Formats: sequence, C-alpha cells, structure tokens
Amino acid sequence: MRYANLHMHTLFSDGLDTPEKVMETLFLVPDIDLFAVTDHDSLSGIEPCLNLLPSVWERHETQARQMGRKKAPALVAGIEMSCFESSLPCMVHILGYFPHVEPDAAHAVLAEIDAVLGAHVRQIDDLHRRRVEQQVHRAFDLDLDHITRYQPSPEHALSIVYHRASVKNARLFLQCGKKNDVINHSIPLSCHDVVAVWPELVPGGSKEKALLYAQRPTPERKAALAALFVEDGLSPEQAREKAERLQGRTQWPASPGELVIPELIPTLELLKKAGARTSLAHPAITFPRIDFEAFDRKVLYPLVESGLDAIEVFYPYDPAVRERAFAHYYELAQKLGLKMSGGSDYHGGNRSDMRGGRLPLDVARNFLWP
Repeated sequence: MRYANLHMHTLFSDGLDTPEKVMETLFLVPDIDLFAVTDHDSLSGIEPCLNLLPSVWERHETQARQMGRKKAPALVAGIEMSCFESSLPCMVHILGYFPHVEPDAAHAVLAEIDAVLGAHVRQIDDLHRRRVEQQVHRAFDLDLDHITRYQPSPEHALSIVYHRASVKNARLFLQCGKKNDVINHSIPLSCHDVVAVWPELVPGGSKEKALLYAQRPTPERKAALAALFVEDGLSPEQAREKAERLQGRTQWPASPGELVIPELIPTLELLKKAGARTSLAHPAITFPRIDFEAFDRKVLYPLVESGLDAIEVFYPYDPAVRERAFAHYYELAQKLGLKMSGGSDYHGGNRSDMRGGRLPLDVARNFLWP
C-alpha cells in the first residue's frame, strides 16, 4: 500500500532538521509517495525544499531504489497556522495546503500566496516571541535546574536566547540559499530555541530535561524525565514525584492571558482566500483535558460551517487515545462529508516517527485534488 505524509516540520519553524535532512530521511521510507512541508506560521521552508528536491533525489536514488522506492516523492507546499478558541480555552492549528504550487511556476504562485498570508505571518512572530518569554519566566519561577543561581534575570536569559536564534536564522537562510527566494519569513521562535541554549543558561544543564519541561505532558515523557532525575542521584520515588511536578510545566499555558492570538474563523478564511485546501490538525490532541463533544461543538462544527475541507484523521496520537480518536473522527468525517488528511507531525529527533499517521495515498489525493 502507498502512503502520504501531509504533516512535517523543518528548521524553518520548530523542527530539528533542515529541509535537506527531512527529504533525505523521507526518501528512504519507500512507501511514502507524497509529502507536505507544513511549518508553523511560515512558508519559508517551501522554496528550499522545491529547489533541493532534484539534487537530494539524485544523491540518494541508488539507495532509495535498493530499499524499494521507484521515484522521488511529490512535494506539496503547506503551512500550519496557529489560532485560539477562548471559550475552551485551547490552541487550535489549521493546516493549509497549496497543491497548485508547481516547481516550474513556484515563484509567481508563492508570491500570490504571500500577498495574502505574509502580513499575518509576520504579525504572528510576536506571538511566538511572547510564548518563549513565558517559557523562560516560568523556568525562573520554578527555578528549573537552579537557573536563578546562574542567570541574574529572565531578561538576561532571553537576550541570550534571542541572540542565538538570530544567528541560527541567518545561518540557515544562507545555507539554504534564500537570498533570492520570494518568501523570507523569519523562523518563529519556539521552545527549541530555549532548549538549544539551556546548557549555556545553566552550566551542565541537560537539553533533554529542558525539552521535557517544555513538551506537552504525557506518561512517557514523565517517565523519561524521571529517568534523568535518577541519573542525577534521586531515588526512583523522588524522581517520579519531581517528574510529575515538572514535566510540561514550561509549556504554553492553556489560557495565554494578554496575548492577542488569531481566532478560528478569520484564520480559516485567510487560508481559503490564499487558495488553500484546509484541514483541522490533530483534533483530539487536547483530549482528555477537553473531551470530543466540547471540542467538536466549539471548534470543528464552526469551522465546517465556514468551509473547512478536511479533518486530520490519520495522526500518531498517544496510544492511550489513538484508537478512540481515529474511530471518532473517521466516522465524523464521513457523517459531515469532509475529506480526511493526516501525517506524522514529524519534527525530527525523537518527537515523532516519519512513518506515523499512515495516511493512504488515495485518501490524500482525494483531499488535495477532489
């Protein structure tokens, strides 16, 4: 059976891999024939992928064919837009796809898309910056890894984060040859920018711990953090208690307070104005904090009424919720007459497997080219 992966991230948002590395990895997964780069609130990774695809395939063609791949997978331009539903409250992500962006005419089409989305994307940069500010302030409030011993203030720590992020942005743009690209959105700040400099903020600090402090709480991540605390010398019981208390604690709060975050329907309408095929990303990601009924009533149904095209049904949720979520949204998509989409939500590292969210190729094509 052939598959598509329509949810992947690069270093142009909060992924850990360059576009080149993403494609090198993907080309060695022989049953994925179609993929989409969907960086958070940015289209900057699209042109590097389009430009690099032929050369990456040429370098890896022999190995890929030996593993069963017959040709390079096709690339679809995409974006994952952040918005907020205040009545729940929760963050919501809407995926936009532009299957009409063809390599030979990408410049002109991307310019048209950026004319619609560009101002919004640049405005939302401030939202991501504020998110990182909250993360660092929370780290000081909790004195994670005794950060207050080493840094005089959150502002001083943030100045280091901003400087390193700026250097990374310039280096990646140079490395990917973006000087003449149509789209040059800055890379949105993310928790990974804090994680990257954590050993500098806290001498001897662990990037693994910093990431687990920032990631959404799950039993597996709490167990991983507890194991790191045991390595530090805590007893298993002490480590479990500390991990239970700290894992996920610097994550963006459910209610971002004074932050001005785009709303659901205007975000969907903006994507549709830009010519996107739209899908609600990982609709069960907030379960069990927000149950299916409440999420569907407050988020899904209003989006459907406003023209949403699809639901992301095929997604690598936590195993505890995966089967129930798939069954619920598969049935709901059929009931509402929606297309289905999906993908691994690949970020590189250990966050997700590129093979996750096994979206059948024919289902993907039915969504993108109805």
